[in-house]
Amino acid sequence: MGPAMPPFSYLLECSDKSLANLELAALNRSQQCLKVAKTEWEEALAQREVAGVARWLIENRESLLSLIRQTIMASAKDELPSH
Repeated sequence: MGPAMPPFSYLLECSDKSLANLELAALNRSQQCLKVAKTEWEEALAQREVAGVARWLIENRESLLSLIRQTIMASAKDELPSH
């Protein structure tokens, strides 16, 4: 977590330059946090996609393997010389 907000009484006594520096520092920190949040969000979405592929395979792997076996067997029959 970033630095806490200085006490309001202190802020009332700060120079304009100090307040401007505080503003810029807070905006910079905000931008850094948003950048990290975006990266984390993109990673979370990517992991959802991985989970979706895994779920699809759990539900469809046997059918997919069966189709692959049928394709291989059909291909092997086509390659056999006819007598």
